[in-house]
Amino acid sequence: MNGTKGSVEFFRFEGDFSAVAIDWLTSEVRRKMEAVPVAPRARARLFASFVEMTQNILHYAEPDGPGRRRAGAIALGRDADGYFVASRNPVRGVHAERLRHRLGRIQSMGPDEITAAYRQGLSTGPDRAADPLSRGAGLGLLSIARTSNGSLSFRLDPSRPGGGEPFTFSLRATVRAEAA
Repeated sequence: MNGTKGSVEFFRFEGDFSAVAIDWLTSEVRRKMEAVPVAPRARARLFASFVEMTQNILHYAEPDGPGRRRAGAIALGRDADGYFVASRNPVRGVHAERLRHRLGRIQSMGPDEITAAYRQGLSTGPDRAADPLSRGAGLGLLSIARTSNGSLSFRLDPSRPGGGEPFTFSLRATVRAEAA
């Protein structure tokens, strides 16, 4: 998933995201990570990013119809830059614009600014007046940026030829091996 040359995935899931599926996924990821020689601090950072990304898919993936499933994909692996967590899911245009704005802002921040923004978000909670569509995703994205020391990349691509909704949202966080 948005892999780079020389990347190796040690976990991948594509399918329906529900609370039950996420419970199973977290158990599987813990089991898989025990078999991979990942230092404890890097393991904790990877797992935290994994949990945040699964929650983003659960809350923001565009369902494939009223009351229908929320599908997406998530992978963990290693490449030349370190360990990564990558996710992909469809989002509506209104969420695509919000994500583009928030992630652009986060990418322009340094590690200290990300930490400060995260702490401020914790103390004030989601600003529903400023963003009534938010379910706290800004805090989740800041959390992912913190655990990856700002090594966060994303893409928002039209899902259909010629553009239009939904968009495919791809997010990738890298945890440096030396962050261990």
